Amino acid sequence: MAAVFVTIIIAASVIVISNAFRVSADERTRQFGLLKCVGTTKKQIVKIILYEGVVLSGIAVPAGIILGLLVHFTGIEIVNFLLMGLNSLTENPLILNFVFALQAILLSVIVSLFTVLLSAWLPARKAAKISVIDSIRGAGTLKVNEKQIRANPIIKKLFGVEGAIASKSIKRNRRNFRATVISLTVSVTLLIVVGSFGEQMRTMTDVFYPDIDATVAMQFITSMSLDYGDGEGTVIREFATLDSGQANEITERLRGFGDTPVYGAGNEYHSYQASIPREMFTPKLLDIYGDYFDDEFPLPIAFAVADAVSYAELCEIAGVPIGSNILVNRYTHYQQGGREIFAPYIFGEQTLRVTGRYDDTAFDLPLHGELAMTEVPGEIYYASTGAVIVIVPEFDVTEYFWFAKPTDKDGFIEYAFDVLDGVVFGGNETQVNTSIVDI
Repeated sequence: MAAVFVTIIIAASVIVISNAFRVSADERTRQFGLLKCVGTTKKQIVKIILYEGVVLSGIAVPAGIILGLLVHFTGIEIVNFLLMGLNSLTENPLILNFVFALQAILLSVIVSLFTVLLSAWLPARKAAKISVIDSIRGAGTLKVNEKQIRANPIIKKLFGVEGAIASKSIKRNRRNFRATVISLTVSVTLLIVVGSFGEQMRTMTDVFYPDIDATVAMQFITSMSLDYGDGEGTVIREFATLDSGQANEITERLRGFGDTPVYGAGNEYHSYQASIPREMFTPKLLDIYGDYFDDEFPLPIAFAVADAVSYAELCEIAGVPIGSNILVNRYTHYQQGGREIFAPYIFGEQTLRVTGRYDDTAFDLPLHGELAMTEVPGEIYYASTGAVIVIVPEFDVTEYFWFAKPTDKDGFIEYAFDVLDGVVFGGNETQVNTSIVDI
């Protein structure tokens, strides 16, 4: 990518700088003619123009390096600031560092000198080829076209006399016209390319928060530590939890900021797995993973929860009474060329056998309803991770998210910080991470 940008920039720079040197050389045609009269060779004429480029580079290159370092440092700080929200969602944040790379600076100096010298050499070579008589006469590279130039009648009709004069001027000096057009074309190309990268950065929010109508996201998340004890299979886990009652209380307090719409959703996916019978898999899922599944295959199960108001709405959508367990019948398969979303399970009010992944916990989980792919809210799908996702009335979760769309975003963020700062979570408090993301 850097090579593509450098190539485009060098091409644009050569065109622009070379045009400037050519205009300068044309203005001094008589001077070069007088120098040739006193014995100056073509090689010396070329050197004169090249030395001008070297002197100009001696001023412009250091200034460009200093300005480039300042822009680099400022850009790094801005990017890190913009990535703060995304970094809060991962244990391996992406942080860019400002590095004073001597090799890069030396390469910049070499590339800059090459660009300037190439730009100066092209018009210098042409100026050196002009004969002494033509130089003294001031003919230079200006060639008079004896043929009468006519303006395009369509241009004259569209733009009037001014347009006709402009059209004739362009035809008389096609070289400047070509240089200007190419320069503008390259500039527009760079603008589009840089703009597309900016647009991709803006759409990254949609990738991390798909189908979510919110401008602020808050999260409670815990890190888990495992202690395998004596090595005989006993695993001691340390982590914090957030119970559904506490989550509902926080949600209602957040909604109290000017009647702000808030959607609360969380999940627990670390601790349990469910044995899924093979006949419950859809043909699509079997086509992808059929070789890995036995008659019953244990899959990680996530217990998803929502705030009381949102959970009641989900029960209504699924057509089940409040207190029911709802299967999220949606799966995203990532493959070469993109992703595919489909329904992975055949729902029939099954009862899943759930076991603990780190202990001897075991219980039955009846499924009372399902949410199809188009019925799963983006908040639930974003907040839930697991091969099998079941929405339950309440659960102690290790991750919880609040999505809000306040009219006063800055005021709400300050208010939300105060709300989360006063919460006492269950479990190991040192492993709690709460953050607020401006999306």
